[in-house]
Amino acid sequence: MNIFKKYLDNVHQFLAKHKIIVALAVKLRNQCNAVIKFHLGENTNHNKNGEFALINCIAPSATCFVDIGANVGQHSLFMSIFAKEVHAFEPYPPVLEKFRKLVAINNINNIYIHPVGLSNENGQLPFSEPPDSDTGTGSFSHNERNLSLPLVIGDEWLEKIGTTRVDIIKCDIEGYEKLALLGLRHTLEKYRPIIIMELNVGLEESFQSIDDFYATFPNDYEVLFFCKEDPYTGKYNLCKYSDGLNFKKRERYNIIVYPTEKKRFIMKAYQHNQNAG
Repeated sequence: MNIFKKYLDNVHQFLAKHKIIVALAVKLRNQCNAVIKFHLGENTNHNKNGEFALINCIAPSATCFVDIGANVGQHSLFMSIFAKEVHAFEPYPPVLEKFRKLVAINNINNIYIHPVGLSNENGQLPFSEPPDSDTGTGSFSHNERNLSLPLVIGDEWLEKIGTTRVDIIKCDIEGYEKLALLGLRHTLEKYRPIIIMELNVGLEESFQSIDDFYATFPNDYEVLFFCKEDPYTGKYNLCKYSDGLNFKKRERYNIIVYPTEKKRFIMKAYQHNQNAG
């Protein structure tokens, strides 16, 4: 069994080096997720297919990808194929161990794992551990906190490790995104990256209004949210804030925030998605 597993690992490593095969694998995953969704019900999280479809289109232009709330590294592993360097931030030890094993198994040398969370202050903060069935739901913003984990200011950390550019940021940290982004203010102003994130609203630590949201970003940033995602095809629709983003109610949205000078990349990816068969 160990010999067979090693053989499969070698096959996967070889296939992962070919971008066309990776693209086909993403499409196949969409179909598999659709089957799971049908079996488990309409409320099943099917891995944000619209988000991955968009990332798949804009990834080739990225040199540096920053993954905030990396978990076991799904986004980081995917982006390691395209980006020169991937900086993944994940403070929770159980998923960190799995993430490191995946990087080692696949012999990836351009993913740099940082075992810390990001915030607007350095220190330790109580953390709500997630259930084993969904390790992506741990948070610094939940009320039930039973573990203390390290937090650092993103700007200071990225400067310390010598980062010279940031093209795309993915952020999925269960309600703590505002404070993480406040700690990245200089990075956002200097490099003006595209940000794909899960936005949690209706929480004390989160954004309280659209004005509060925009104040966290430099000038000339816009936001769209994934108002429809089809797990069967990977197609998605992007909508404006006025079309239904509600900051007053406890909700979560998958959104994309981008500087206006990079809007053409978002629209090109969107049109490609809509025209895909």
